[in-house]
Amino acid sequence: MSLMQKAIRRGDPINAISGGFFYLRNNERGFWKRLCICAIEDIGIANLELVAQVHIAAGSKRLRSSIGGCDRTACALISALCASSKDRATDDLFDILSRVPILNDMKADFAERSHIDLLDDVNQLRNPIIHRTIAAVQLATGWDGFDAYLPKYNNWFGVISSITEEVASPCVVAASNLGIKRTGLVLAPFLVLLNGHKQACLQTVDDAFPKAVDIDGLPSWALGGHTRCGLDSFRRYVACSNKMYGLIKRTSTKEVSPAQIIAGLIFRLESGQLANRMDWDVGRSLKEQATQCGWGIPDDVVPEDLSILINELDILNECRVTAMRHYLR
Repeated sequence: MSLMQKAIRRGDPINAISGGFFYLRNNERGFWKRLCICAIEDIGIANLELVAQVHIAAGSKRLRSSIGGCDRTACALISALCASSKDRATDDLFDILSRVPILNDMKADFAERSHIDLLDDVNQLRNPIIHRTIAAVQLATGWDGFDAYLPKYNNWFGVISSITEEVASPCVVAASNLGIKRTGLVLAPFLVLLNGHKQACLQTVDDAFPKAVDIDGLPSWALGGHTRCGLDSFRRYVACSNKMYGLIKRTSTKEVSPAQIIAGLIFRLESGQLANRMDWDVGRSLKEQATQCGWGIPDDVVPEDLSILINELDILNECRVTAMRHYLR
């Protein structure tokens, strides 16, 4: 799963199809749900037509059979996701809303507003995207237990249906509703909110990708914070890096483990980078803000931690090799 999604982000169809087909063989239901998540997280408003196609195919085994079968449909969609322009503003927006303390006052203020006032906030494109999203979340679920996965009882379908066509076309609304049904992720309704700020005639850029190493045929970047071997390698790295160990010891908030702190940093540096990223003002701003969010460390020490990690990436990759070979013994 990790190999497939990170390869899609990098526009690497060989690794994406290799990882995807292994996943499909072992967990077909999980594969199709993850492909829908990839579409929302990593393609987003850069290609809503493709997002909708993935969700429609994922939801109909009969359709997949009628257009060439499960394998051919999966291969075609993975290839299309790799080649597509991409945008991770949905995930960046979630990170900002869930981790930036400065927004707490705004959340508290919105909790006191009427339903009509909140809906007006959501429909005003002159409002900043964070302002509109906080209002929408207040309408749909409130802020108790804000999480990437939607609570069973939420009003996102009602909120989306109340957004005017000037703000979001019926096609955008349909793609978002499909995303909610297939994934249950709060990122899905964010598509509607973000699309109103999209600019016309956008160019794309490639993010910088740090140096990778080959581990018996597996690229080192596949070992991220959501893999057992990735977390093991991060523990090994902290143990052998005096600089990183010392900084984490001085600054850790104790909310997560040192390995998880490294996982958050490596995501900003490596795992969340995109080939063919849609270059637009709001997306660029959200990425910059999300990159500065500390996970288990204060925001103001994130640049220093990233600098250490960049300089010691060879050490980290050596730890990945050791962790993977230990796992495969």
